[in-house]
Amino acid sequence: MALNYQNPCEGRILNISWERSGLLTVYRLQRSLHAADGEKSSLIYEGRALSFTDTLPAGAQSVQYRLTGSDGSEQEGELLSVRQSEPPHFLSEGRDLGKRCRAFSVPYEAQDSFPDARLSARVSLDGSPLESIGGLSSPVHLAASVDEKTFSALRNGTAHTLKVTLTNEFGRSSSLSFSFTVSSDETAGCTFYLLRDGKAVAKKEDGSPFFDYRAAGSHRYQVRVVDEQGGFCDSNEVSVISWLETALLAPLSNPERSIALSLQSEGPPLRQSLLQPQNQLHLFEGREYAALEESGQRSQRFTLCALLGEEEYRQLLQLFSAGEPVLYRDPYGNCMPAAIDSLSSSFSSRGTELKIELTRLCEQEEVFYD
Repeated sequence: MALNYQNPCEGRILNISWERSGLLTVYRLQRSLHAADGEKSSLIYEGRALSFTDTLPAGAQSVQYRLTGSDGSEQEGELLSVRQSEPPHFLSEGRDLGKRCRAFSVPYEAQDSFPDARLSARVSLDGSPLESIGGLSSPVHLAASVDEKTFSALRNGTAHTLKVTLTNEFGRSSSLSFSFTVSSDETAGCTFYLLRDGKAVAKKEDGSPFFDYRAAGSHRYQVRVVDEQGGFCDSNEVSVISWLETALLAPLSNPERSIALSLQSEGPPLRQSLLQPQNQLHLFEGREYAALEESGQRSQRFTLCALLGEEEYRQLLQLFSAGEPVLYRDPYGNCMPAAIDSLSSSFSSRGTELKIELTRLCEQEEVFYD
């Protein structure tokens, strides 16, 4: 008369079964439940059936069943730990939403440790309830909202906290908070993109001016403002011609720190294209002819001669010693990220004469929308 049950879970159905002892045997099933407040034993079934479905109450920590038959048979099951429910887990993270100028919604996701758990959500603003939703299933995909009526009652410049609390059927809860500041600025919370010839090349979280150090020649510019819902508005388009009187070299990370280079030769810097082949020959496996797969690394190297003053030469040495990539621009339309390969210097009464070798770096310039 083996007694069978396994994987007990808090608040969930547990199937208990046993083998027949006799045709007319009446079975009595007793449950011993261990919880924080002690052990409780009770008779939960009496009859001739060979199975029983039990529901474990919330707070159960371990359980054991004992079966006796009217024919004198007896069987005691194993003492098993009960799997406890955990507080709901948010898949989204709380964060500072920055400045807000109008009603808004913030999406969030969460799930419970029990896939079939029933959940309820409560949204509050600074502790005052805004919304309550019950009967939710895991996983949860919702949005916490501050409607227009609620937002209009908030004073400009004040800070607030929007809080979401999820509670499962066992009373276990977890919370997620979003902070924001009320602003009369209608662009608060928006993202600004600089579009050059229709492609976004720079991004900012505020309305401060853009500076495009990567352009050469004639280009069309616009500023696109994108709100949090994905809506956008474009400024009027302007055409700009970029022209330089001298060559400039600057850290790629800070192109405003430009070093002026007085080129010694008339005409653009010497440019060499290099190819390092790494071809692979695939023989006749499954083919009528052998196949050559062409691959390799192409690069461009620039050599320029320039005259620098003492301070500019010191700055260039620091830049070269740091080994960081640079941005090179000149009046001949070259505008590129590069690495300084070598510096050769000589000194004269006119200043420091330099021979600089640069290798052009490949870099994806376009900025993609979030």
